[in-house]
Order: sequence, then C-alpha cells, then structure tokens
Amino acid sequence: MRYLIAVVCLVLITGCSWLTDDEGIFRDRKKDYRKSESVPRMQMPAGFDSSAIIDYYVIPPLGTYADPEMIDDLPLPAAKISTSEGAVKIQKMGDKTWVLVNSTPSRIWPRLKQFIEQRQLQTELENGSLGIIEATDGTSLYRFKIEQGFQRNATEIYLRQLSATSPAAGFWPDQSQDDGLEQQMLKACAEYLANHEEQAAYSYAAQDISTTPKLRVLADVKVKQLLLQVSGARAHASLKNAFAAAGLVVESYDEAASVYALHYQPPLPEEKQPGFIRRLFGINPKPFDDEVEYADHHYLVSVKSEDSGMVVSLQLAATAPPQSENQANKERNTILDLIKSNLN
Repeated sequence: MRYLIAVVCLVLITGCSWLTDDEGIFRDRKKDYRKSESVPRMQMPAGFDSSAIIDYYVIPPLGTYADPEMIDDLPLPAAKISTSEGAVKIQKMGDKTWVLVNSTPSRIWPRLKQFIEQRQLQTELENGSLGIIEATDGTSLYRFKIEQGFQRNATEIYLRQLSATSPAAGFWPDQSQDDGLEQQMLKACAEYLANHEEQAAYSYAAQDISTTPKLRVLADVKVKQLLLQVSGARAHASLKNAFAAAGLVVESYDEAASVYALHYQPPLPEEKQPGFIRRLFGINPKPFDDEVEYADHHYLVSVKSEDSGMVVSLQLAATAPPQSENQANKERNTILDLIKSNLN
C-alpha cells in the first residue's frame, strides 16, 4: 500500500505531463494545426462562375511582432457566420428575421452595395441617410434597410420582398410576399458579409444612420437605467439573451410586474477547470467562478414600458450583503453595464 501511495504522490508532484505531452499516452493535439500546410485554392474550369466558392475558415495572418511559439489558443477564422456568436449573426424573433453585423452602419453600407452588385441586382432606389436600398432581379423587388443595433459598433439589416409584377410594387408592407425568397436573400447577404473581410471603406452618405441608436443609458447622479427603443417583445427577448451571455441566471419572472429575479453565476474559465488527475479522483468543477466580483449575488431587473421605449432598471435583492449606499450603487451600475454590453 505504501508503494502505491508513493507512486500516486509522485504523479501528483510531477503533474500529468507524461500522460498528455507530445510523447504521452493521451497526446495533446491542440497545436497540431501548426503543422498544417496551405493548399492551392480550387480552380474552376473556364466558363464557370467561381463566386460560389467561399473560404469559410480563413485563418487570420499573424501580426508583425507575433511569436508563433507563444500562441496557445487556436486561431479563429477572420470572419464567420453563426446564429449565436461571431462577427455576423442571423437573428430571428417571431416572424421577423434580420442580419446582425459587428460593424458600424457607415461601414456596412458600401459592403451591402457590393453584395447587391455581386448578386447582379439592379438598384432602383438608394437613400443613404435613411439606410435604404431597393433593387430588383427582374422577378422580385427587394428592400434592404440598415439600422443601428444596440451597440455602437453593431448594424442590423432587414429585408422585404415583393413580386415585380405586384400591383403594390413600391408599397412595402410589414411582411414579404414570399418568405422563402426573403430568407434566401438574407442568408446570402450574411454569408457575403461574413466571408469578405471588411475593407477600409466608409460611406458619408450613410453616416446619419447611426444617429438613432436602439440603446441609451439614462443616468441620474447615482444609478443608471437602460432605455431600449424597440418593441416590448424584442426588449424581453434581447434581455434574456443578454442575461445568459453575462452569466445571470433567471430564477423567476413576475409577468404581472415585469420583474426578473437573477442569480449572478459567471462561467468558470477553462484554466480554472480541474485537470485530468483531479477529475480522476472525482473532483468536479465549481458551478461558477466565485472569484469574480459580485458572483453569487442576487438581483431584480424590472422592465417598464414608457412613451420613449422600454426602461430597464436593476435593484439588489433583499438577500444582498450589507454595504454602504455608494457601494450598492456601484454594484448596480456594474451589473447593469454587464447586461448592456451583452445586448444584441
């Protein structure tokens, strides 16, 4: 038994590198990508269009002073399309779908025009100050609308479709006539924006789009509030996503009072997860990172409809630890800023 204990102690002292290093039993393969070699891009035969070939996972180049041997994390694609994370996202709420891009409207405007040109659509109307482009492919009319997102560097792109022969051509209802064509064009637009790196382009014609943000901070001397200038349904859906992204768990929701009860449980980063040996001995990871400031605290978030929009305010729950008024206000503002930074 004492020999077994000695062996276990030796393993714990030396770590588990003999299991997971380059020569170990469970070899760590996370840096194998460094040995990958580039291959020539696929060439299309003469007479065929190559625009459909898209590099979905373009590896970004290293900076001038970057040391490859000091990089542990896998390189992320330069741009990607996703329904949850990434530079370009397709979002859907009810019967509304839109593209969210992490860039300003004035920078997205010229890229949207490039997409329309690439799709060989004929532009019928262009109004940069309103963020509107109307174009046709001969069978359908499309109305692209760019709006400022919740964040300063966020753009939302909406689309409506009408039949080119429709008697209502020029009048744009709330819904497209053909939802399938709308979804196809939105997806194509998202793919184009995600897979074409942003060039140093800026549109002065579209610079006024960003003057009407959907998110504002209302602050008196002590405590902040958020003003969401969207519909009630959109405000609640966006807040729920922001809660989840920020590590704020919804414990209950009072629909009559429109109040969320939240528990702050910031996710545990990978470097704080127990290693192989600790898991082998049944040591499980913590449910959340309790070293983050205000972790395990509880809050109440209320959402009220006013003429100017949906007003979001935050209060400390009754179980909050005793603290001064200044400390309590600092905590409220910090958590509200955390929610704000995750709104999209």
